[in-house]
Amino acid sequence: MLAGAAVQGPFEWITSHIQLVGWGTVLLGVYKGTKFLTKVAERLATYEKQAAEAHLATRALQADTHRLVELAEQQGRRWETYMMGKAMNHGGHVVVEDVAMHDIVSEQPDDL
Repeated sequence: MLAGAAVQGPFEWITSHIQLVGWGTVLLGVYKGTKFLTKVAERLATYEKQAAEAHLATRALQADTHRLVELAEQQGRRWETYMMGKAMNHGGHVVVEDVAMHDIVSEQPDDL
C-alpha cells in the first residue's frame, strides 16, 4: 500500500470517473429506452388493429342480428296468416300435415 494514497469509496470513484462511465451508461440507457418504447408502440398498434376489427365485426353482427329479427317477424306473420287461413277454411281444424307443409314452403327464400 502506498503511504500517500487516500482510500476512495465507490461514490468518490464514480464522481471522479464520471466522464468515462457516464457516456456509456447514458447511451445504453437511451438504447434500452428506445427499444422498450418501440415494443410498446408495436403492441399498441396491434391492439388498435384488433379493436378496429372487433368494432367492424360487432357492427356486422348487429346488422345481421337486425336482419334475422326482421326475418323472424316476417315468418311469424306468415305463420299466423297461414294458420288463420287453414282454421277459417277447414272448419277450425289444423292438422299436422298442414304444419309440416308450411315449414317446407317457408324455407324457400323470398328473393326468387
